[in-house]
Amino acid sequence: QAPDSRILPFEEKDPVGGHNNSTYAAMIKSVDRGIGHILETLDELGLRRNTMVIFYSDNGGLGGFQSIGLDKNGITDHAPLKGGKGTFYEGGIRVPLVIRWPKVTRPGTTTDEPVLGSDFFPTLLDAANVGLPPNQPLNGISFVPVLQDASTTLEREALYWHFPGYLQAYGPGDWRTTPVSVVRAGPWKLMRFYENNRLELYNLETDLGETQNLAQKRPEKRKEM
Repeated sequence: QAPDSRILPFEEKDPVGGHNNSTYAAMIKSVDRGIGHILETLDELGLRRNTMVIFYSDNGGLGGFQSIGLDKNGITDHAPLKGGKGTFYEGGIRVPLVIRWPKVTRPGTTTDEPVLGSDFFPTLLDAANVGLPPNQPLNGISFVPVLQDASTTLEREALYWHFPGYLQAYGPGDWRTTPVSVVRAGPWKLMRFYENNRLELYNLETDLGETQNLAQKRPEKRKEM
């Protein structure tokens, strides 16, 4: 949904790179305007220097599904990433994350260090210099060190995802995803699909689009993970 006044300018534009939905584009512009209002208000209240602003998405956009063999492609595309929202390929789980933290994070810096949504709780506690609640288990770790120095690497064994269900069928047997578990260690990513026990192994450093399944070619890495 979006106001007609914001949709019309996009209807006059030619689609580019799989982006072909003018209403969706207008929604994105509305989000952009809303964020602008928030940032302007922080400035007006004199809170910019004492406020961390975090912007990210909980999943990839609704599209890119032809890259995983479905007829329906959705309203956007993540090329060169594979898949989209609801899949556990990079197009579904790799999302934008932008953080503004004045006096701590240097503007314009970037990092390739992966983090998870479960890292936000310990990160915010760390940033606010607040201790953990008693007996509170944590699934994530603080990435404040990365915000302080973009070259920092978080010392953790791996990242994990587990989805033991079926998500949205587009046709007979054509699910957006079937039950799957994923582990990522460094550049390596292993996926196990439980319906047929299929294993997929990718090196994201050399194959960001997950086009080359190395599960059979690299049995030692597959077994390790």
